Amino acid sequence: GITEENAIRQNTIRAGFLAGGLLLVIYAMLGHVGALTGSAAPDCTTGAEVLSALASALFGRAGQLLLAAIFLIACFNTCVGLISCVGQYFHTLLPRIPYPALAGFFAAASMLISNIGLAGIIRLSTPVLGALYPAAIVLIALSFLPKSEQKDMVKKSCQRCFQALRIDVNSEFEVLYAFLEKLPTVLKPGGRVAILTFHSGEDRLVKKAFKQGVRDGVYREAARDVVRPSAQECYQNPRAHSTKMRWAIKA
Repeated sequence: GITEENAIRQNTIRAGFLAGGLLLVIYAMLGHVGALTGSAAPDCTTGAEVLSALASALFGRAGQLLLAAIFLIACFNTCVGLISCVGQYFHTLLPRIPYPALAGFFAAASMLISNIGLAGIIRLSTPVLGALYPAAIVLIALSFLPKSEQKDMVKKSCQRCFQALRIDVNSEFEVLYAFLEKLPTVLKPGGRVAILTFHSGEDRLVKKAFKQGVRDGVYREAARDVVRPSAQECYQNPRAHSTKMRWAIKA
């Protein structure tokens, strides 16, 4: 077998593109079939029901048996792989529990959950998958980076996610925009203002407001370039590293 890491990575990428291309073709065909036959079976809630109705209408009993065989072959391989992987994973976490017992448990649990029906499973799993997919995509993308850079990338990604949540929860852009609109009314002629921002989104709003103020004659002068903290200041106060300052003088 292949033992070199680069060869494994290259073959995995090729297999992924091949599988993704084939799945794209298959799902495009299924989508086309659903678009053509959905109106003929308006009571169907899932694609499986649409395919079953279409196979029954075109081929009768034989079509349903053929479709059932296709589903069995396609899904059985996936089910076996998932149950095996999950069983092995939990066996590493709980080595006292034998692997066959774990595999049997997850197989039985899957059988019980399947009684909910495909529509019910989709309804319950959609929010969970919506929460897990972004994290999974980030982890997959990180696997292509050198290990020395993965830690910094995870740290930056977490910081950006927290920053986005904080901005949305606190309505920071809306508050800053309202402040910039009212600022000229509280400054005396010749009054000076300096604004510190901590990320590019805030700095962009301040820069745009000051430039527009100079054009409209509201400000006599405004900073053309952003003022950044010195290396010594960043050393003494690490929080100042991302700080930007812009100033303006009231006309």
